[in-house]
Amino acid sequence: MTRVTNWLETHATGFRELDQRERDAIADFSLLWSLFELRILDNRGSITALYGSVDEWASQSSIDENLYAEELQYFRERYLVAAHHKSNFIGLRIDNPKQVKFIQNVLSEKRSSKSDCLKACLVIVYRYRNNLLHGEKWKHGMEGELSNFHTANSLLMKLLDRFGTLQRGEGH
Repeated sequence: MTRVTNWLETHATGFRELDQRERDAIADFSLLWSLFELRILDNRGSITALYGSVDEWASQSSIDENLYAEELQYFRERYLVAAHHKSNFIGLRIDNPKQVKFIQNVLSEKRSSKSDCLKACLVIVYRYRNNLLHGEKWKHGMEGELSNFHTANSLLMKLLDRFGTLQRGEGH
């Protein structure tokens, strides 16, 4: 156990209850997101940058629905079908009413273009990022987040494999 892990177990409410798989998934997400932000978003972690990347891929006909199909299905089940789907969706803490409506329309299949589906998935992953890095996950507990982070990690790795080229100076 590392010094940081020991400290978190003592000082961060709920951390001690996380099993190793949960801890690993959260740590993996942090690393993958930072690489994604570098390689895909050019160090500009924002909805605008996410949308810009997806629009660029769409203009090149580079979006394959197999790239996000599993993750979109998971998000539909979690935020549209599950018994607690309303509280799960509220827990994303999406402030922009237009984004809320957009994501709800994609999840309910009222909007189904490839780019819209991928944008909705990425907004959800972006909310995981914000909620983790800005403290909401600590405030409301991180237990039960394993599937969320596994799903987010899967999507980030697929996108990095498909679109994440090395940046100048990276790897030196």
